Amino acid sequence: MSDSPKRPRIVRNDYKALHPPTAAAWQPSLAVSVVIPAYGAQEKLDLTLAALAAQTYPADLMEVVVVDDNSAPPLRLPELRPEHTRLVTTTPDSWGSAHGVNTGVAHADGQVVLRLDSDMVAHRDHVEAQMRWHHTADYLAVLGHKRFVAWEPGRLTPEQVHEKVLVGEGAALFAIEDSTPHWIEKVIADTDGLTAHHPTNYRVFIGATGSLHRDLFKTAGGLDTDLRLGSDTEFAYRLAQAGAVFVPETTSSAWHLGIPQMQEREEEGRRQRVPYIAQRVPLHGWRRTAAPAPGGSPWSTW
Repeated sequence: MSDSPKRPRIVRNDYKALHPPTAAAWQPSLAVSVVIPAYGAQEKLDLTLAALAAQTYPADLMEVVVVDDNSAPPLRLPELRPEHTRLVTTTPDSWGSAHGVNTGVAHADGQVVLRLDSDMVAHRDHVEAQMRWHHTADYLAVLGHKRFVAWEPGRLTPEQVHEKVLVGEGAALFAIEDSTPHWIEKVIADTDGLTAHHPTNYRVFIGATGSLHRDLFKTAGGLDTDLRLGSDTEFAYRLAQAGAVFVPETTSSAWHLGIPQMQEREEEGRRQRVPYIAQRVPLHGWRRTAAPAPGGSPWSTW
């Protein structure tokens, strides 16, 4: 990499060479489009938008693009939402989050795209924390932090969420002892925050909350809509091939409302996901292993 302001020199994935500005000592200049692929679950979407309406990132630099993946009944925008929020719908023949994200990016105007799931309640500085990194280099894939909580319909109103987040008390919406981390946290810890080189560090850049420059998204080709599941993993691999540096942002967080589908239906999800990703991504653990031939050694095939 060159040493230009947008492309400072980084060795492998050691992003510690970057020095993002502190919250009190910077003037944001990049516009961000928060892209929210959504299907049903209007109540959760209302809470997601209520939290986004209380973000510290300047409102004139942030837009929200909600992408309705043909929900029945159709999704609507609640009154409590960020100032610049739009609702678009995917084509009738589309299906899945990959279509939703690609559609949202196609409608986005911001220089940076932040993908956020429609069941996420972000802390007050969640968007700003990721955006500070993007002001230091234009080839970063920044992963937002989250905790999973069990969800009971009707537990919170949008007004309650907005009030708490607005005063910086988003972390108090749920008890930390009642939440669980994502499996990627162990990968991040085992690699010194992804700075210790490993050829599969990219695999943590999946779903829920993460951001990158829109030009980098387009350079990598967007998400593969042929993959019904796991398109984010495959996209992260192509980002790595395009030279992305993966940065876990841990100074802020968000609540994921409900247990992830891949955890609740793990075996079914693996059957639908692994064979297709293994054709595209060189993750050795996802190969099918066959018994060794007589007198031979074990072999694998894709």
